[in-house]
Order: sequence, then C-alpha cells, then structure tokens
Amino acid sequence: MCKYTKAIEKLINIIESKYNFKVIKYCFDLPENIVGRIDYQKQLIMLNEPIAKEALMTLCHEFGHLISYIKYSDREQPPKPERERWAYLYGWEIICRYNLKNLISKQDWREHHKDEIKEIREYYN
Repeated sequence: MCKYTKAIEKLINIIESKYNFKVIKYCFDLPENIVGRIDYQKQLIMLNEPIAKEALMTLCHEFGHLISYIKYSDREQPPKPERERWAYLYGWEIICRYNLKNLISKQDWREHHKDEIKEIREYYN
C-alpha cells in the first residue's frame, strides 16, 4: 500500500471514529472542479481526487473545516474566505499533529491552496 494511501486511511479512521463523520473517498456526485466537500448536516466528507498525494491534502483541508466547525459551532457561519483560512490553518496543524510533514511539505501545502490564499489575502486587505 502506498504511503499516501496509508496516511489517508489513518485520517479516515480518526475522522470516522473520533468525530463520527463518514468519509467517501470517491464521490462522483461532486462537480468535476470540486475535489472535496464537507456536509455538516449529513456528517459527511466527500473526496473526488484520484491522485493520492492530492487526495491526502484535500482530506487534510476538509478535516481542517471539520475542526474549525467544532471549535466555532456556536458562532454564525463566517464568510467563505475566513472558512478557507481556518481550513488552511487547521489542515496544516493536522499534517503536523499526525506526522505527515514527510509526505506534504509546507511548500506543497501552499501550492495546493494558492487560489484560496489569494482569495484570503484579498478579503483581509
């Protein structure tokens, strides 16, 4: 089994057992330009990314959304750039916490989020 696949399975196990969210690795119902999405009502994370390394980064990003949702569930839903900022920050924290930096470098993480980073910068400036 590929090291990325092992990491994905590890995170899925954590998400499903600790947070009671189901993860669908290949959700073909997503639009083709969407590689991941979280549905809080259905307690579901959906992925649609065939490249293992990219799928791992997408899963970390969606896991970041889940963590921020849990931490800030008592607040009104913030604007999209702020939600993406939290997913970016908590996603990186997940990478560090579960020792995945040997698979995903900080540069990989930034590159994976270049569009979100641009949107976040524009929102806060």
